[in-house]
Amino acid sequence: MLDTQNNPVIQFLFLLLLIGSTIYLFVQSGQARKKETPRKLVTVTECSETGQETKRDFQEGDYIGKVLGSCGENGQEIIKAIYSVEIKQK
Repeated sequence: MLDTQNNPVIQFLFLLLLIGSTIYLFVQSGQARKKETPRKLVTVTECSETGQETKRDFQEGDYIGKVLGSCGENGQEIIKAIYSVEIKQK
């Protein structure tokens, strides 16, 4: 049986493995951050009377089903959807 505590070759190999895996993890975490693309939130509203949809930037306090006001003659403007879109960079 090998004596791993007093064997400098095995200790050195273990140290190399530990350093290599640490460097690998740092490189991988850096690449993951680079792949993230900037995004923004969009709110879609719909008039309950006419069915007309409007898109606008998300505002604090928006939620699906929120009544924003009146539209048309008797309709209500309601938030129908909220989603994120990728910001296109030049």
